[in-house]
Amino acid sequence: MAKIILMDGVINVKETYRQIRGLILLEKIWLELTAENSELKTMERATGVKQDYRVLIQVKNIQCVKP
Repeated sequence: MAKIILMDGVINVKETYRQIRGLILLEKIWLELTAENSELKTMERATGVKQDYRVLIQVKNIQCVKP
């Protein structure tokens, strides 16, 4: 699990720091990651409807990646 600090917020993702770093080094413009979102998990348990945890992040908006 890693924390990504963006220009306009912070997001927690399931991917590791090394995986994210590898994707950035491959010079990708967009990263497709899996978010750690407790609100979606709560909604999924309450409604029984599967939630989508994928997020697309533009690399130029990333300020920092923390392990």
